[in-house]
Amino acid sequence: MLSKEKIEKLLLGVDVSVYKNIDSTNTEAKRRAREGKKMPLLICAEGQSAGRGRLGRSFYSPEGTGLYMSLAFASKAEMAEAVTVTSAAAVAMAEAIEELCNVNCRIKWVNDIYAGSRKVCGILAEAVTCGEQNIIVVGIGVNCTTEIFPDDIKSRAGSIGKVDRNLLAASIARRLLKYAEKPGDRSWLEFYRSRSMILGENITYTENGFTKNAKAIDIDRNGGLVICENGEIKTLSTGEISVRL
Repeated sequence: MLSKEKIEKLLLGVDVSVYKNIDSTNTEAKRRAREGKKMPLLICAEGQSAGRGRLGRSFYSPEGTGLYMSLAFASKAEMAEAVTVTSAAAVAMAEAIEELCNVNCRIKWVNDIYAGSRKVCGILAEAVTCGEQNIIVVGIGVNCTTEIFPDDIKSRAGSIGKVDRNLLAASIARRLLKYAEKPGDRSWLEFYRSRSMILGENITYTENGFTKNAKAIDIDRNGGLVICENGEIKTLSTGEISVRL
């Protein structure tokens, strides 16, 4: 079971709340940010009734089998871009999972963690302006022991296995706060690149309603995806891609 007391002992200085079920941890974190609550804060839930992913998608959040959490903190200028904080969060997640679960992670730009051919985690980064303060809210969903998935995702969704979710939540949050504390330090990019499942691969992406083909060649210092399209080098800072393996 998720425990407020256990997580707080592992994550000193962070206000932690744990729910049995909630609409969305990101929604609750944003509500508290707008109320002027002290930062950083961490919202965790056993289940979500309206979990959200990127591009308006829902995030399947069955009770008791996953970790659903949102970390909110005051933004630093160089971490304010969604692609940057999302990339740093992906590294924090992958590092924590590899350490605690002995699972080899792969990162699919920009916000998904895979174990083998299965997506096991997702990230949703959002920003909230509260007066003169900018708050970043990073929502993270991890399939831990989930075995049954809806038809539309069961062919590609997977789980990381049994893990102490209190340890996992604290480890992810601690790592991400460390990266956010020194926004100019991009030491985490080396890990990101080493775990990328798309570098060197042919991809498809959508731009202005058109589907295009390119090759992924690098991740830039802000987490953007550098691609080569018909001999032209360009950088994607947002969007959806598919890998053409």
